[in-house]
Amino acid sequence: MKKFILLIAIFFTGTLAFSQSADVVTRILNSEKATYGQVCYLSAVYQNLARSNASYSACVKALYDAKQIPELYNADDFVTYEEVAGIFSKMFKNLNKSIMYSATDGSSRYAYKLFKSDGVILSSADATQNLSGQELMNILNACLTEYGTKDDGMDMDLGE
Repeated sequence: MKKFILLIAIFFTGTLAFSQSADVVTRILNSEKATYGQVCYLSAVYQNLARSNASYSACVKALYDAKQIPELYNADDFVTYEEVAGIFSKMFKNLNKSIMYSATDGSSRYAYKLFKSDGVILSSADATQNLSGQELMNILNACLTEYGTKDDGMDMDLGE
């Protein structure tokens, strides 16, 4: 029952936050291993660097062109916790940056350590381990909760 509620919450958050198709979110949630394309899609669409109907490859290129990733990754390659942290850390202005994260110009290694210390990534996660689509969406949800602000597109004013 808890998994079902969590899946619905993640799906709802993903759909509201990005206005992307439910099909893409479902595919990500059902992935055994998350890919660069999926991570870059979530980041690029959130930052309005790509439209919600863009391909994963186009989203990788959009982040590369924005100088948020160091190389043009293959969209189908599997991604690690450390790489996810590096990509997602560029999404938020409200990130509580550590000295080492700032000194290394936002390296993935220190983004990963920052995310672990903030509880965004579980303390039991290994930096070099691949993660599932569900784990990717859990990290995204935790990032939105921890670092999201009104200026980052998180204004959920329902007109009340």
